[in-house]
Amino acid sequence: MPDSSNVDGANAYEYIEVYNNTDQRLNFGDFHIIYRYPTGSEAIWFEGLTDIMIEPGRPLVLWVDNGKNGEETVADFNKNYGTDLVENEDIVKAPAAPAGGGMANTAERDLVIATNTNIDVAVAGYNKSTKDVYKNMGIFYHFPISSNQMIKVRDNEPATPGTVEKDLIPAELQAIAPDMKPVIPFKIRQM
Repeated sequence: MPDSSNVDGANAYEYIEVYNNTDQRLNFGDFHIIYRYPTGSEAIWFEGLTDIMIEPGRPLVLWVDNGKNGEETVADFNKNYGTDLVENEDIVKAPAAPAGGGMANTAERDLVIATNTNIDVAVAGYNKSTKDVYKNMGIFYHFPISSNQMIKVRDNEPATPGTVEKDLIPAELQAIAPDMKPVIPFKIRQM
């Protein structure tokens, strides 16, 4: 949700939502978000969120602290969206990047969830060939099929932080066996 209501001249309630499609709790400290520019350059966001767990079949809202919304609380976020999210349980507010700033509203960008070992898990792009960003409206993606590319299905609809519609997620959670050796079907990013 790149364009939200403003506080102090900046989008106060931008967020990225990630979903755990496995049958195991995931520690978000093992991941981060890559904010990727069309030129190929990128910035690492939401790094070092250790002990933030994503329950199986649940989303985690990553609220962008852009340097201007530092005084805003989860209660303010909940009021803006009509939600009842709990801090450090299903929503985390963290600086987007060391330099601050938020998401582009008119330019093309990719948002990537990546492992801390530089593997792109899922990539969601916006403003690629059409305008996707509208004030206080969400961009909705279907889970990747046979790749790591999220499938944009709609935009310009009310944002729903903390709620993922059933048509956007797999019918069943992916089983992770405790002794399963990792199989990485995606390309490793070069640093």
